[in-house]
Amino acid sequence: MKQIYFANGKDPSLLRRTRKGVTRFVTTASMKLFPNATTRLAERMLCSISPPRRKLIDLAFSTTETDIYDRKIKLHQVGNCSRSVLFIHGWSGSSADFNVFYQPVLDAGFNIIAVDHVAHGASPGNVANMFLFVRAIEQVMTDEKLSIRAIIAHSMGASAVINALKVEHSSLPVVLIAPVIPFFESLYESVDNFGIATKWVDQLLTVFENRYTRSVDEIDPKCTIQRFTNPVLTFQDRQDKHIQIQTNRKYFTSHVASSLQETEGLGHFRILGDVDVIARSVEFIDGVGKR
Repeated sequence: MKQIYFANGKDPSLLRRTRKGVTRFVTTASMKLFPNATTRLAERMLCSISPPRRKLIDLAFSTTETDIYDRKIKLHQVGNCSRSVLFIHGWSGSSADFNVFYQPVLDAGFNIIAVDHVAHGASPGNVANMFLFVRAIEQVMTDEKLSIRAIIAHSMGASAVINALKVEHSSLPVVLIAPVIPFFESLYESVDNFGIATKWVDQLLTVFENRYTRSVDEIDPKCTIQRFTNPVLTFQDRQDKHIQIQTNRKYFTSHVASSLQETEGLGHFRILGDVDVIARSVEFIDGVGKR
């Protein structure tokens, strides 16, 4: 539910506080009384995707399908160059989030490969999670025919990229836009601010670890950022309401291969359409790719 992750959790109104208290009481009680049924409900509530608001720009994309565990994702491709840029959207986003990026990237001599994650955009399904995001990127990166030479990713998609890239991809330039490094801390905070018992998250993550046979630590950007050695250009807006600028400062200013670029007044989403951000991103991936 996009309302849980992108709502204003600091609303001090009496109605908000009352609703939050009732929600916490009900969700805590349900986990104690009906743990299995509540965990299934937790996945439907916390992992459901809001319908996309945008449509992919008309650039004569061809669309293919790729299997991710028992799910499927759509890959949209356009261009006939020898190198490609992989675009990775965030939670409840889609490949259309990067519409303004695509023509400048094509003009710079790259193909476009844009992912619609499980249950996002044109891909089928109703629920998704970080485990699926990471696996989708890993799967796409194994296809050498795609000739991926750079990655541009936003929000949760940027967090997933940090976890998904292997040692053999360490030379790829990566643009991270509004990444969420303390991802799981932010998840717990959002759920708690909404009033849902955080025990729901505990149980759900345990289910996911068993289902996908990998631990949370393996896909926690806070753990994996120290091993991330790719050339990185990071953009973060000072007015981003969903990830505080000071949070990312401490991670990226100490990262020897990265450069944190701070913007003003673009927030978490408008930053994807900023002409300067797009120009600097294209210059970066093109420049690193020619070294």
